[in-house]
Amino acid sequence: ATSYIAVVPLHVLHMALHLLLALLGVASPTFTVYTLCSALLGCSCGFVHNAAHRRRHGLEIARVVWLLQDLGVLLHPDIHAEHHQGKHDCSFSLFSGVTHPFSDRVLRLAWDRGWLPRTPETFRAKLD
Repeated sequence: ATSYIAVVPLHVLHMALHLLLALLGVASPTFTVYTLCSALLGCSCGFVHNAAHRRRHGLEIARVVWLLQDLGVLLHPDIHAEHHQGKHDCSFSLFSGVTHPFSDRVLRLAWDRGWLPRTPETFRAKLD
């Protein structure tokens, strides 16, 4: 929930900039689709993340969300649980988890080469 303090205002700013560019006649249909998709996906990730935790802990979620999790459209609690095991250094996706095999490899490469700092969670975890 705390991420929405930054996420929602940034998406509002993004949409306002898009509107300004559209009024100036420089926004393309592709940019419009990008703006709307980024707002939709960006603002829904918190909900999807919360639903994975709620289901994992036996709390109520809508049946349609349960079904979408089972179909792999939304992040399944078992897939998200991989992130909470060990060093919190994998499985960062907050929408469906389908990108984990790719993003985990890219992040590991970036960390190993020093291109990207580790997250605070990985520093607090017991590193082997």
